[in-house]
Amino acid sequence: MSGFPIANLTDLINAINQFKISSNNIATQIQYKYTLTTDKIEILPNIPTKIIDTPDNNNYEIFISSRPSNNCDIFFYIGDDGDTKLTVENSALFIKPGTGITNKYNNKIIIWAISKEKSDIIITINSKFPNLTKMTISLNIALIIGTGENFGKEFYISSLLNINDDWRDRVSYTVDTDQGITGYKLAYLSSYQPGDTYEFNVMVNPNFTDFNPDKNKPIHIHLIDINLIHIAYSTIIASMGENHNLPTLDTIQRIIGDVKKGGLVTNLPATGGLFKITPTNNQSILHFGACTSDGIDACVITDYNKTTNTFTLGGY
Repeated sequence: MSGFPIANLTDLINAINQFKISSNNIATQIQYKYTLTTDKIEILPNIPTKIIDTPDNNNYEIFISSRPSNNCDIFFYIGDDGDTKLTVENSALFIKPGTGITNKYNNKIIIWAISKEKSDIIITINSKFPNLTKMTISLNIALIIGTGENFGKEFYISSLLNINDDWRDRVSYTVDTDQGITGYKLAYLSSYQPGDTYEFNVMVNPNFTDFNPDKNKPIHIHLIDINLIHIAYSTIIASMGENHNLPTLDTIQRIIGDVKKGGLVTNLPATGGLFKITPTNNQSILHFGACTSDGIDACVITDYNKTTNTFTLGGY
């Protein structure tokens, strides 16, 4: 096995260890740690429906999203008299199909909804503090491993780049975007309720057209145990041997491929679509890959909409 020498192996190992530390730091920064409820609610035509009635003495982060399959706007009213005050003509607060709204409230809140046609909405209520009602851990996603203008901003990558000049090319080849797109390569599940099922949507930038035409579903989604990534890093270090030579890029890519084995969630068409995951107790990340004419490349996530749980893929 050939490679190139590392000037300071200790610095390299310390830099890699920062990945685990930074993962824990992300989790401690979450403000709304608990989920009071996540529900799909049916709105009947022209009938005000109470969709939210929170307990007192808490701080709330509320997400309301309209299903893409809905055929009309959904209107809202805040207050306990929405059953008599709310109509589709008198509310300026509304969302269109496939969109959503997010708001934060310092205490009890009551919200009503109405629509001209039968509609479905998804409600998620997170809170800062637990209470006596049934609560779960809130879902929070952090985008990590920057590309384009975000490349190298994570302090552990910056540490790697300070070890040896060759690291910039090596890290750029395996981490950065091939198309100059600013975004992130991974979505880290910084908090969630183990055993709960979450539904996400994938949107694809119209400019992202480099998919392999022979593949009906060229987008591959993997849910990966973050501990396997730590093992992969350790394997790379161990394979250096006494000469402290980094393995070839092909070897590194094979190790990454081994990490992804068994973690396939689903394949999606080039237009994107819906997928579900049921994470367990392990810290996990989502990886989006694309079958292109050159093989399989890691996609760049340019946006994550927390209200609608939508990832936007901009390229690779």
